[in-house]
Amino acid sequence: MKDIYVYLHVNPNRQEVFYVGIGNNKRPYLKSNRSSQWKRYTKKHDYQVIIIHEKLSWEEACLLEIKYIAQIGRRDKGLGNLVNQTDGGDGTRNVVISEATRNKLRYKKSDDHKLKLS
Repeated sequence: MKDIYVYLHVNPNRQEVFYVGIGNNKRPYLKSNRSSQWKRYTKKHDYQVIIIHEKLSWEEACLLEIKYIAQIGRRDKGLGNLVNQTDGGDGTRNVVISEATRNKLRYKKSDDHKLKLS
């Protein structure tokens, strides 16, 4: 089914793309299920949604998302302005996870954490 969109979130004052995304027709406008970097950025700056492709298959959208993220560049890799945390396409490719987050995840899987829940 071809019902997937590729969209940009743009800072209108700077005329700067800060996020590239894919999803259904509602996803570009949702503020939920966003990264902490996206939330921090949008707390400080207004943004506009620009739909750049529509009625795509998931596979087509993934390829385009990967292309745009590579062209514009991720902030966490020092390559551009994007607050995206992955290279696109699947939500987990080349994600950069801080050591603090790694420790939190380890703790949640630990027996100590499980004992506190009991």
